[in-house]
Amino acid sequence: MTTDTLMRFDPPASTAPPPPAPIRPSMRSVPTAMAATWLLGEGRLGRLGYLSVTFMTWLFLAVTASLEPPVVVSLVALVITCVVTMSATIRRLHDLDASGWWVLAMFLPVVNLLIWLSLLFAPGTGGRNRYSRY
Repeated sequence: MTTDTLMRFDPPASTAPPPPAPIRPSMRSVPTAMAATWLLGEGRLGRLGYLSVTFMTWLFLAVTASLEPPVVVSLVALVITCVVTMSATIRRLHDLDASGWWVLAMFLPVVNLLIWLSLLFAPGTGGRNRYSRY
């Protein structure tokens, strides 16, 4: 036996499970997650969240209209509002376990009112559904 073999100490293999992964995502993935949530309509949105997004977009449009901005600014505000509202509607439909393609029915008169009321008052599916990430 050499002195090199005598000096080396290998600790026993640990049988403890590895530490859990951090719950909070890294900061680099936050913008990607936000873009996926708000621009692509991924995930779910409950009734209260949908109501608050709807209220905030109406408020944003009312403030923008009261300022009487140039036409270009009005069009940009309208596009932003449409993107946010459609994304929120898709996410709310996902909470109801319905396809996001139903958002196209919002362009039909009378049908849009019925869908909007159901989005506000129908409870979402409990637990996981086809559109859950968790």
